[in-house]
Amino acid sequence: QVYRAFINLSCTFSSLKNLKILRLKGYVFKELKSLNLSPLRDLLNLEVLDLGTNFIKIADLSMFKQFERLKVIDLSVNKISPSGDSSEAGFCSNTRTPVESRGPQFFEALHYFRYDEYARSCRSKDKEMPSLLPFNEECYEYGQTLDLSKNNIFFIKPSDFQNLSFLKCLNLSGNSIGQTLNGSEFQPLVELRYLDFSNNRLDLLYSTAFEELHNLEILDISSNSHYFQSEGITHMLNFTKNLKFLKKLMMNHNDISTSVSRNMESKSLRTLEFRGNHLDILWRDGDNRYLQFFRELQNLEELDISENSLSFLPPGVFNGMPPQLKNLSLAKSALKSFNWGKLQELKNLETLDLSHNQLTTVPER
Repeated sequence: QVYRAFINLSCTFSSLKNLKILRLKGYVFKELKSLNLSPLRDLLNLEVLDLGTNFIKIADLSMFKQFERLKVIDLSVNKISPSGDSSEAGFCSNTRTPVESRGPQFFEALHYFRYDEYARSCRSKDKEMPSLLPFNEECYEYGQTLDLSKNNIFFIKPSDFQNLSFLKCLNLSGNSIGQTLNGSEFQPLVELRYLDFSNNRLDLLYSTAFEELHNLEILDISSNSHYFQSEGITHMLNFTKNLKFLKKLMMNHNDISTSVSRNMESKSLRTLEFRGNHLDILWRDGDNRYLQFFRELQNLEELDISENSLSFLPPGVFNGMPPQLKNLSLAKSALKSFNWGKLQELKNLETLDLSHNQLTTVPER
C-alpha cells in the first residue's frame, strides 16, 4: 500500500458516454488537479462525481468550472485544508511513500476505508444501491452541489471559491472553521441558494456575516456552539436583516444564551429552527430585554424552540412572537406551567407542539 501523489484515470473513461454516476472512494491519494479528471470532461451525461474518503490534502477547486453540468461534486471526508501546498506533493512526481514510514494512524485509516462498507452497518454484504443524494436532498434539489464536509478547512477566503459562481449548494459542515465572518468570504458564490455551515466554530461578531450571499435561501449554522459557550464574546444575531431572500434558518444546538442585538430581523424568513439553545437565560424571570427577540421576523410561519430548558414562559413572550406565526414547537422544554390564556395573542397559530414536557394542567372549557 502506498500514499499516491495523485489519481491517474485511464483515457478510456472518455468513451463511457452514458455514465451518470462515478464513485472513486478509498483510493487514497494526496492531490487533485484538473489534469487528473481530463478523461471526464466530455462525458455530458455525468451527474455525480464522488471522490470522498480519499485522504486528499490538496484540491484545486477552480477546476470544477469545467464541470458545471455536474449535479453533485462530493469531496467529503478528505483532508483538504487552506494551507495545502502542491509543491510538497510534487504533482508530476512518481514518488511514492511506503506505508512503513507512515505510522499507526495511517494504518488505522486504511483499515477504516477497507472495511467501512459493511463494518459500520447492520446490513448484510448484499450491497444496496447507493443513494444518488450525498447528504441532503433539500440541498441537492437546488442544483449544482459541492460537498466539502468533514475536511480540515479552518479558514476560508474569496479566492477559495474562484470560478465556482455556478454553485447552488455548498456543504462545509464538520470542518474547523472558526474565523469571524465579515461578509466577504463567499463573494464569488453569486448563485448560492443553500449553505450548510453546521458543525464548525462560527464567530458572529459582525452583523454583516453572510451578507454577500444575495440569493441565499437556506442557511444551516447548527452546532456552532464553541464561541457561544465562551464568556465575554460579542454575538450579533441580527445578521438575518441583510439576507433578503433567506427562507429557512437553522441555529440548533448552539447553546445561545446572549446576544448584543435584542432581536432578530427579517422580512423573508419563513422557518426558524432554534432548538437546543438557552432561551431560559434570555427570558429569565424579571429580564424583559429579549422578550421581543423574534418579533421582527415579520413573515415567520414556523418557529421551533424545543429543548431550551424553559420551565415556564414569561407573559411577554406571547406578545413578542412573530405576527404571522402558524407553527410553534416547545417540545422537550421541561415546561411545568403554561399560560393558556395568552395563546389568544397568537392569532394565526395552527399547530402547537408541547410534547414531552412536565405540564399537569390543561385549559378548562
